[in-house]
Amino acid sequence: MELDTWLMWRGLVGDTHPIRKYNCSHHFISREQTSKILSSLRPFFIPAWLLTKNLMWRVLKLKKKFVWGITGSGDEIEKILDYMSHFKESHPDIDIRVYLSKSAEQVLTWYKLLDRIKTSYKVKTETSPNTPFLAGEVQSGKYDFMLVAPTTSNSTTKIALGIGDTLITNAVNMAVKANVPVYVFPCEAGEEEKVTILPNGEELRLTIREIDAKYIEMLEKDPGIHVLRNINEIKQTLHKYYS
Repeated sequence: MELDTWLMWRGLVGDTHPIRKYNCSHHFISREQTSKILSSLRPFFIPAWLLTKNLMWRVLKLKKKFVWGITGSGDEIEKILDYMSHFKESHPDIDIRVYLSKSAEQVLTWYKLLDRIKTSYKVKTETSPNTPFLAGEVQSGKYDFMLVAPTTSNSTTKIALGIGDTLITNAVNMAVKANVPVYVFPCEAGEEEKVTILPNGEELRLTIREIDAKYIEMLEKDPGIHVLRNINEIKQTLHKYYS
């Protein structure tokens, strides 16, 4: 804080204050003497801009927030969005930041969910692995944790192998290195056969390949990543942080 500002707050200087020239020993001092005192003490005070910056950072750190990354999978995306909307309504104090991969934006458009998500959340879409700079924000501890749901088999494989060539996989890699909790909901988790709903409402049966299951198992062995196998586990995770 600037010394002049501090003294004005304390009532020791200022043109309108009746005791502006009155010091602690109860002797009046001249304005010139006051100026000399201020100049000699100034190096010991923190600049106002720095104090303000530090206070703002502390306030931001206190705010509850997490990042929700969405990759290009339509599997259970509407159910996930329904739950997240319910959670957002019941927890208005929690800031949810949404980041979309390039494929996620396409898939959400096919499912006619893109407008809905953009009107409900602060949304940013990938243009490169570092743009927007999600990796830096996550690594710096700006968020309580990172949730990736749903996660395509492609993204699951890249995360398991430590490949960070997309916005989401790069952010996950940086988060794990910085000991920021990461929760991943792979599309193929927990089942040998999967029934997914297409944009036109029809069902599509998918067989989970052994290789896809293998990479999910690799993720489960990573101490920095928590694998979620159903939407209920997403609910449990959010409840753990914000109950």
